[in-house]
Amino acid sequence: LIGITVMLFNRVPGGLVPPEDQGYVLMAYQLPPAASLDRTKAVTDEVTRRLQAQPTVSGVNTFAGFDILAQSQKTNSGVSFVMLTDWSERTTLEADARRLVGPFSGLAHDLRDGVAFGFNPPPITGISTT
Repeated sequence: LIGITVMLFNRVPGGLVPPEDQGYVLMAYQLPPAASLDRTKAVTDEVTRRLQAQPTVSGVNTFAGFDILAQSQKTNSGVSFVMLTDWSERTTLEADARRLVGPFSGLAHDLRDGVAFGFNPPPITGISTT
């Protein structure tokens, strides 16, 4: 009985809703406090250019001056909504949104003015946004 319980515990997903590829990922940008909006825009423009060169990306919408994590306007923050190509074109496991977040974050590793990191949206819109 204990063996079956352990086996099921390892097989059943731990979350309320399992994560899934929603066809887009988010990139958040953070520059030093009081960085100007022009400086933030330069960083977001450079990362956007790098993202658009990726074969799995169909489009990027970027907003400099908005902190997606704090849901507020800040001159030293930005956010990109990275739209991925259609699922029919992303057939390998490496092209899954959950696996693309790491390489997308790596595109910004050499930035001197700030940091950028990617993450997936929550499986249910509105969860974890309070």
